[in-house]
Amino acid sequence: SAVLINKFATRDLAMDFYNEFLSGDVKIPLDEETGYQSFVITEDNFQILYQVKKTDNYLRFFEKYYLP
Repeated sequence: SAVLINKFATRDLAMDFYNEFLSGDVKIPLDEETGYQSFVITEDNFQILYQVKKTDNYLRFFEKYYLP
């Protein structure tokens, strides 16, 4: 599943939305056994991720550069 949002003006606004999404009322109906990852990704990085289909690589990048 993917939640696509139009561009945010800044990285901080995108991360604010990400944190609100994780803790807010937005719910994605998923089976608990399915497992899923939540992350913010730029349109350019999404195109690369979609082509290489290596989510683990992107998640390491996301954790290194976006999470405190």
